[in-house]
Formats: sequence, structure tokens, C-alpha cells
Amino acid sequence: MLDVRALVAARRVVVHFQPIVSLRRRQVIGYEALARGVGEHGWISPLALFEAARQQGLALELDRLCRETALRTFVASSLGSVMLFLNVDPTALNATVVGSQWIRRMAEEVGIPPSSVVIEIAETQVTDAQLLYDFAKQYRQQGFLIALDDFGAAHSNLDRLAQVAPDIIKIDRGLVQGAHQSPARRLLLHSLADLCRRQGALGLAEGVENAAEALALAAAGFDLFQGYFFGRPAEASVASADGAAQAVHTLAREFEKYRRRCLVTAKRRSREMLQRVQEMVHVLRQYDPSEFAAVLEEIVGLSNDVDCIFVTDVRGIQISTTVCQDREHRNGGLLFQKAPPGTDHGIKDYIAVPRRLHKEWYISNRYVSYATRSICRTVSYAFQARDGRTYFLCVDFTEDNFDQLFPVEDHDNDL
Repeated sequence: MLDVRALVAARRVVVHFQPIVSLRRRQVIGYEALARGVGEHGWISPLALFEAARQQGLALELDRLCRETALRTFVASSLGSVMLFLNVDPTALNATVVGSQWIRRMAEEVGIPPSSVVIEIAETQVTDAQLLYDFAKQYRQQGFLIALDDFGAAHSNLDRLAQVAPDIIKIDRGLVQGAHQSPARRLLLHSLADLCRRQGALGLAEGVENAAEALALAAAGFDLFQGYFFGRPAEASVASADGAAQAVHTLAREFEKYRRRCLVTAKRRSREMLQRVQEMVHVLRQYDPSEFAAVLEEIVGLSNDVDCIFVTDVRGIQISTTVCQDREHRNGGLLFQKAPPGTDHGIKDYIAVPRRLHKEWYISNRYVSYATRSICRTVSYAFQARDGRTYFLCVDFTEDNFDQLFPVEDHDNDL
């Protein structure tokens, strides 16, 4: 059995450092300190080491030894003027520890400013939310930055984001791995990146192992990355920023190409949709409202990517039936049904925005149709019919999914 007390007494702990990069800055912005125990037969993994320490009631002692070793090694190294990401074992937190000021005193002793240290806490392992809040508040007031680690793993609590207000949110590698192969995962990551921004925090994707994952995460909105693709953990004496910097420069070039393709594709698609709706409006102008239904039926029959189509008056009150493609849909019960004549669409953006801005047309963002449960975008276009009144033609175009318009492709690890 591993004797943690003897290991701590002999200070048999070493620290390796893994680079953390910024895509926008195209450089290494910090290193995470990863402690390992030194046993008779080689390295002891952090998981095994800390599990043994908890069983022997020595989690705090081991945690402090690891943090002290990390701080001293980092200051003595030539890693440069970057951030040190310092882990705190959440199971060691209690009221006494939170008020001890140990990290501040140790930082002062080794000569590293608090503004250069990011304290990482795996919030899923903290049972007392108040202790987590008090700990984060105390050290933030002293100038340290706070990161919530492994977010998205196990039972992450969204309410703690608002309570702790972390500076950095590290997304668990379980969500990151294989992101380039899963549109559903990319959608979730896109939402998490947006959540980080709305919380005033930087999102950091950890566990990035290849170029395709990195590109998918950049497309989802992440700027900070950590993982084998950018550099493996290494002792301070051999750790180098060169490989990580080269990888992030290459990623930046590929991301710029990807973004240009997305913009070109999006503009082309928008022009196509708008042109086709203009052609439909040209036809409808020749008819009275009583004849719209028959015309809409003909339009849908000739348009494979038109999901639904209907006409409203200038206020957004639907005056025609909703005509949809003749295909089977999942049973939507009372929720997913075609809107009947008389439905008020005035609150929807494709009616409200062009009315408010006095625009002739509008193209909505993607959304789930209440008529068919399809993912679609609506193009609305104001026109004057034969009766002299103004109406809105609303055309729902189907979209494959909520993912990026230009799919993330697989690349070799070196891009």
C-alpha cells in the first residue's frame, strides 16, 4: 500500500507543466502544473496518489506539497512571463482551509504575483457550495484568477457559475473529444462557448488531441486550448513553448480559411433564398388574396427545400393556409401543428424586424418549426397584391442542422 505520509515527509513529488494557448494571441499564455508522485518503481499517477491520500486522511498535506512544489519550480524555471494554472484538491476544502491564506503566503514567499496565478477548482467535487464561493471570493480579492475545472463532467451545476463568477471555465475533455465527428456535440460546445462569454469568462477546451478537434472547437467559439495537440506535460527543464506556438499558428491559418469558406457559403445561400422568394412574390402580385392558397400549393410542389409557406397581412396576421411539403413528420401532438389562418405572427422576428426597420425583406436565424419540427430559416418579403394591399410572404427553407454551414473536415494531426 502506498505510504502517503512517508512520501510527503520525503517530498517525493515532481511537477510537469502543460502549455495552454490562445488562438487570438497565437501564443502560449500559461502552463498547468501537474503533480506526480515518485515511487520506488517510477511515477505515481495523480489519481492514484490523491485517492490514497484521501483514504489516509492526508489530502490537505499532499495538496499543499504539490502546490508548493509547483510554485517553486515554476518561479525557478525559464518558462517565461506567463500564467501558472495551479490545481486545488476540492476534497481538501473546509472552513479552516478557506481562511488560511496559505496560497497567498506561499506565493509571496516564492515571489510570484497573484495576478500570474490561476487557481483551478473542479466544482463537481465540491459538496459545499458556500465554501466554494467563499474560497473563490477570498482569492479573487487578493488578485488571483479563478478557474472552474472539468465543467460539463458528471453533475456540473450551472448555478455555481453565477455564484463563483470564474475568470476561466475549463470544458471537460469528455465533451471535447471527437467534436469534429459529432454535429450534436459541436452544437453543445457552441452553446457552452456562448455561455462562457455571457458569464464574462474565458472558455478553455482541455484534452484537445488533434487538429480536427482544435478546428471544430475554434469554430464553436473557443479561444483557449490545452491538450496533447499543443504539447504534452513535461518537466520545467525541457518544457518549451515552441511546439505549442507552432501548432496554434497553424490552427489560426486553417481557422481563417474555414471562416472565409463559411462566410462565402452563408452569403451564397442567403442570396439564393432571397432571389427565389422574390420570384415567388413576383407571381403572387398578380393574384387576389383569395387565390393565394392555390399559388402556394404550386410553389411548394416545385421547391424541394421549402418546408412551409404562408402569407400574412402587414400586421403579421396569417391570411392564408400554411402549405407544407407532403412528407411524413413525427407526431407532434398539440405542440407541433401547422398555423391556421388568423394566427398572429407579429411577435416573430421575421415580421417584427422588417416592420420596425421599414425593410422589404428579412432572413431569420435557424430555429425549430412548430409546423413540422424541421430546422429551418424563414425569409419574409413584403409585397403589394392585386387588391392594392401590402402582405408578407413567409417561406420556411429547410436546413440540415444547427451546425456550421461549412462542415469541419478531418485533417491530419499536423494540419
